[in-house]
Amino acid sequence: MTSEVHAAPSVQSRAEVYRNDLFGDPVQPPRKGTTPGGYASPMAGPEGETCATCKWAVRTRHYSKCGHPIMRPRWTHGVATDIRLKTRACAKWEKP
Repeated sequence: MTSEVHAAPSVQSRAEVYRNDLFGDPVQPPRKGTTPGGYASPMAGPEGETCATCKWAVRTRHYSKCGHPIMRPRWTHGVATDIRLKTRACAKWEKP
């Protein structure tokens, strides 16, 4: 019997695998939460109203958040809990 020495197959690290697509081209990393999603309710509210006309809209210099009691504890320091003031009002909309 002859003993043959086989070289171990080259193993790529996970980082190397995820940096390239199937054709070996570099892949851009996905962007993190850039879509505002901090709305109190997914259901539509009153016709013709927006988040800007809601009692609960909280505005600062750089961002807007929904200040409804069910949303305030969920606030983060990121875009994921921001709101767009031009969005149609949700079911939790209240007159200021």
